Amino acid sequence: MRGYREGIGARVLVLAGVALAVLILSGMAWCGDDPLAIRRPKAVYREALTGKKMERELSSWYHGVYRSQLPGDVQARYTDAAWAEEQGNYLRESAAAGVAGPFMPWSLTNLGMETVTRLHRETGMLFPAHLHSSWHANRAKASERAVFFLENTVAPWDSAYRAAKLEFMENWLGQHGAAPWLGMINGRDEPLNLAASVRDPRAADRVNEALKREYGVTLALSHGDTTTTWADWPTDPNIAGKPAHEVALLRVALWRWLNGQIADAALEEEKLVRRLAPGKTYFAYNRNAINIRDVIDKPVRHSMDFLDQSRIFEYTDGFAADPYPTATLARDGRARALYHVGFASKLVTDLGAGKPSKLILQAFDFEGHRPVAANLREWASQAAKTGATHLEWYTQGNTRFAWPDLHAETLRLSRLWKDLPAPAIPERTEVAVIFSDDSRAARNDAALHQYYTLHTLLGERLGAWFAFTGENHVRRGFQSLDSASLIIAPELSWTSREFIIHLSSRVKAGATLVILDPDALTWDVETGSLAPERLNLLGASSGAERGASLLRVTETGRKRFGDLPALPLMPGPEGVRARTLSALPGAEMLFTFEDGSPAVYARPHGKGEVIVFAARPFGNSELALAPAGWDRFFAALLDAHGARRNLPVWRFEFPKTGGEVKVFAPTTETK
Repeated sequence: MRGYREGIGARVLVLAGVALAVLILSGMAWCGDDPLAIRRPKAVYREALTGKKMERELSSWYHGVYRSQLPGDVQARYTDAAWAEEQGNYLRESAAAGVAGPFMPWSLTNLGMETVTRLHRETGMLFPAHLHSSWHANRAKASERAVFFLENTVAPWDSAYRAAKLEFMENWLGQHGAAPWLGMINGRDEPLNLAASVRDPRAADRVNEALKREYGVTLALSHGDTTTTWADWPTDPNIAGKPAHEVALLRVALWRWLNGQIADAALEEEKLVRRLAPGKTYFAYNRNAINIRDVIDKPVRHSMDFLDQSRIFEYTDGFAADPYPTATLARDGRARALYHVGFASKLVTDLGAGKPSKLILQAFDFEGHRPVAANLREWASQAAKTGATHLEWYTQGNTRFAWPDLHAETLRLSRLWKDLPAPAIPERTEVAVIFSDDSRAARNDAALHQYYTLHTLLGERLGAWFAFTGENHVRRGFQSLDSASLIIAPELSWTSREFIIHLSSRVKAGATLVILDPDALTWDVETGSLAPERLNLLGASSGAERGASLLRVTETGRKRFGDLPALPLMPGPEGVRARTLSALPGAEMLFTFEDGSPAVYARPHGKGEVIVFAARPFGNSELALAPAGWDRFFAALLDAHGARRNLPVWRFEFPKTGGEVKVFAPTTETK
């Protein structure tokens, strides 16, 4: 009882300290009334850049070019001639900023071939294409062959949808694929928003048959209510009460199957683009990095969709995502929102493995919060320093008129972006953070707090360069762990036997592997239990679940990491994930739980070592704002492995002035 009371008291003190630190650090970073403002000490601009020229792209959703999207009273004040002049001014501003023209085929239909050709000839403006539309879905429904429905929308992997899409692309690209004004070709936007279509009664039997054939899944997929997405598991009533292992297995199998479907769709689309639009850049999909909503506008807690970039790697020229921080602010809080753009950019860019990445930035009111110009500058800075090569602005219909400050800032930042040299990103990466698609799917990890917190601690706070390294990317040869002396695994419960063998070889060769997942090395969806592999690499079997709130450094740990305070463990939706540890012969105990029992140990493995946590540290993102000693722990770990810190690139920030573009006054009174 005494130990229990001491543990509770310690937890209260630690959490109180974290709360105080959050308030202090929030005061340092929060400017005025803007919850997304960041004041970065010692920000730099040119010092974080190289002299190397870099191919950069810019585009926009151009909502302001559609008269129909303006308020009705504003529309009524424009004659056709006045609106044509307004459109012309908008396009002149964009051309001066280096922004590509409005998407095809809208531009050709509404601006006309003469205007498109003239703009390209006079300014070099290119016009990207978005060739997916509701037209394909309507054609698929009319054929009565579509089976993957989510209410009244057809999923992009449905065979009838794919046939309609390819017919349209064949015709349109056949006419315009070689046009000099045609820019990049974009594939389907946020395809996995329609993942719940697998529950359509017309499709569920087919899905189950495939899952049983490919993965041996025995848990039937109910023909349930398709307005409840299966991303809501485990609250989905159709699988309530089922064993957690079976639910995890179904999640992994379904996401794998769905990624296979969209890879097949991307492959046939990519072949068509190469044939009819040779030399044009093709981006197969845009990842949803906001949150996924079902047809009744019910929010689902996601900060990044479950697209496996390795599955489409060979069928696309690049990767894209749309991180909107005000959505993350509303859903997961300020700590998770501040660096959301940079985190999404680094994750997508790293997993792009050398291919270009596009970030769609928020320049509109969303989830009850409108960004200000300083936010746009910060978000563009985060995208640049993490390696993104393409910016795309998402605005509302009347941004140019209602929020001229945002409009002017998008133009100014675009001009700076277009001419920006390559950032000073190290060519050699000494630190790898493992991203496991299967582990994330098994846990249904929506907000990615573990990964986000590591991004913020290692990068934004300590200034060390690292690489998100995909398990599937390594397996398929798109990424490598060869240069990493420090490998950190935030989640590795469901992984492959093949990957563990590879990890083991890297550690034996001298690398240090840090396991932050108490459930690590549990199951391989292809071959079954990983208990023998866990025992071989980690030196201990998985213990029983237990409660925990903090870690105390031992004398041995103090010699390695310094005199650390008690490190808090942040709970997730299910609390703190922790397990007991048995005595480990030959292992060094580095930290204990609050009751004095073993919590973190290190053991040799060949020439390297494995550091194993029996508790998951970052169930939420509060420690990204108030590290409470975790920054000191990781700093010591980085220093021990010779990883460089305080790199200028992490302090990169676009200047407040420069790059200004002439903005034309409205031709008609708009207020």
